[in-house]
Amino acid sequence: VGDLVFLSFGGPHRCHEADLGHNSASPPQQGKSMSDDPYVKELLPGYIARRREEVVTLRQALEQNDLKKLRLTGHNLHGSGAAYGLPRISELGRALERAAAADDTAAVSEVLDTLQSYVDTL
Repeated sequence: VGDLVFLSFGGPHRCHEADLGHNSASPPQQGKSMSDDPYVKELLPGYIARRREEVVTLRQALEQNDLKKLRLTGHNLHGSGAAYGLPRISELGRALERAAAADDTAAVSEVLDTLQSYVDTL
């Protein structure tokens, strides 16, 4: 059991593998998608709940014309969705990132509506 280092906006964070509920002796099975991984399945409800909350925050960012926040969050969604076996989240994240980068608030609003509808079905 070793230490892992995670990078975040606040800088690197050290986390002990035992804190994650697994260790290197029981890694995710090779050859399966991440959504088949039991650790991902365990984390998925929390991930989805955070996305539901995030839509509210993103709508506020849109009201404040905070396109930087929208772009960065879209980028993060693009990266995280597939890791949780939710490629649609990745697609919508990429669309959000592109719309925000283009200063297209109408497209951002459309993507947020679609994201809201999608996470409500999960």
